[in-house]
Amino acid sequence: MNKNGAKVENTQTCCWEWTASTGTDGYGVFGIKDRAAHAFSYELAYGPIERDEDGKRKLWVLHECDNRKCIRPDHLFLGTAKDNTHDAAIKGRLSTKMNPDKVKTTRELYKTGKYSTVALGKIFGVDASTIWEIIHRRTWAHVE
Repeated sequence: MNKNGAKVENTQTCCWEWTASTGTDGYGVFGIKDRAAHAFSYELAYGPIERDEDGKRKLWVLHECDNRKCIRPDHLFLGTAKDNTHDAAIKGRLSTKMNPDKVKTTRELYKTGKYSTVALGKIFGVDASTIWEIIHRRTWAHVE
């Protein structure tokens, strides 16, 4: 929270930054299940995002401003996992240190329970947040 107790702060970049809890990936979260603040903001402004039979959103909420803490609705747009990867590549956020074989190995090692995201990040020379995104299929979703 900021000094006024608000959970959102207007910044000089015109973003509305979430100032409360953030997840390990840097996105604003709240609630019992760590609901994504930016996705909630999008749905409040534009309506519900279509979900599959498991209750998962079919599309992702992406940031035009590339600010993970931003919840300003007009800075957000919907896209597929492929759109998200393309957006990350254009904005220079896509790790070029990983490849499909390394991604598969990362997921296999993580499933054993013997490696944390931090440990795997050190093994592959990337940030723990990159490993988290790979494991949760936020990136490299096309790799089985």
